[in-house]
Amino acid sequence: MRGAGSTAAKSKKIKVLGIAEQGGRVHLQKVTDFTNSSLKPIIDAKISPETKHVVTDGALRYKGLVPKEKHVRGNHFAEFKRGEMPSNRTIEGAFSLFKRGVIGSYHRLGTEHLDAYLSEFCWRFNRRKQQGLMFGLVLSNLAVNQPLPYKQLTAKTQNELGEF
Repeated sequence: MRGAGSTAAKSKKIKVLGIAEQGGRVHLQKVTDFTNSSLKPIIDAKISPETKHVVTDGALRYKGLVPKEKHVRGNHFAEFKRGEMPSNRTIEGAFSLFKRGVIGSYHRLGTEHLDAYLSEFCWRFNRRKQQGLMFGLVLSNLAVNQPLPYKQLTAKTQNELGEF
């Protein structure tokens, strides 16, 4: 039995859609809800028409979002039983690492900045195998680029919220 506070907590949860490419790159994006009208434009923009298989978890929400002939519903129990690796393991791992980052590094996230945090995480996750090159890349970017002032960074968010 769930406590009375669980419904309120669930309604406050921020919804994030995660997509992983076969090579291991991820895309995480905040969404308003998980309706077809919200997810379809994102999925159409991020998944190439040439993609042979789109593997999802077992949720029914993907019906109508992914072409039936391409849709493969992941089943961890069956995959482990056959000795195969779970097909949606990359995105589940990415979500797990992001959650650990929130707890360990960010501690707390404001909804208005979540897209920036998700973009940063995806950038780092997608380059996790290039750590040897990163130090030089950071140094060259620091030398060439101008700093981004906080006021400029938050201007879009403040305008959207009607502040300032």
